Amino acid sequence: MIGRAGMVDGVTVKSLTENFDLETKEGRFMFAGPGRSRRVRGRAPRTAPARRSWDAGTRPLVRSYARAMTLVLFSGRPCAGKTAFSSWLAAQRGFVQVETDAEWSKWGPLVCVQSPEAAVATRNLARALGPNVVIEWGFKVAHLGCVRQLRAAGFDAWWLDGEEAAARQSYISRQGDSAGVMAAYRVQVEEIREAWPRLERFYGHQIIRTVTSGPTYMPFDEIASIMFPDVSA
Repeated sequence: MIGRAGMVDGVTVKSLTENFDLETKEGRFMFAGPGRSRRVRGRAPRTAPARRSWDAGTRPLVRSYARAMTLVLFSGRPCAGKTAFSSWLAAQRGFVQVETDAEWSKWGPLVCVQSPEAAVATRNLARALGPNVVIEWGFKVAHLGCVRQLRAAGFDAWWLDGEEAAARQSYISRQGDSAGVMAAYRVQVEEIREAWPRLERFYGHQIIRTVTSGPTYMPFDEIASIMFPDVSA
């Protein structure tokens, strides 16, 4: 069990549920992993299910394969809902939430890993925070290799996306539309557009399209049902 919010190894724990118990159904999350090809005697090979991303308003088929999940690494398009959903996981599901932007001096060097050994060290630090941890990192596309290292070390990497026009509307509502703000936004969006084939190949079915015109955001419990289909709300 873990207790109230506080400091762990110099890291601020933003939100944490008291008396969080992994032995209870409510205290666990599961996530679906990609299938593996397997050859069975006398039968054709069974291949992995086709990769896809999830759209707001759709629900995934129930998947029968799952394994325990402890570490989530969220990235995605600006204003796709990364911080809001991470905060919801902390408040409603007992996750420890780390916002790398808010604690960049601590977490920047930890997520910008350059080797498998560094990625394992970051994984171990995150695991020390609690049994379920969500790290939010709106990384520059140039750092996709770092995310690859972190995923190989044990992080469950997800990308939140959606309609660019809807996300831009939310961004302006939150940040304003000054020349400097919009210039920074356009740089991020253009980098994502140019790198989209690589991002799509990397994340595969772990892309969730959370924002549509309006802007309208996918409800948090629906996002959770996609990520953790074997756990009841």
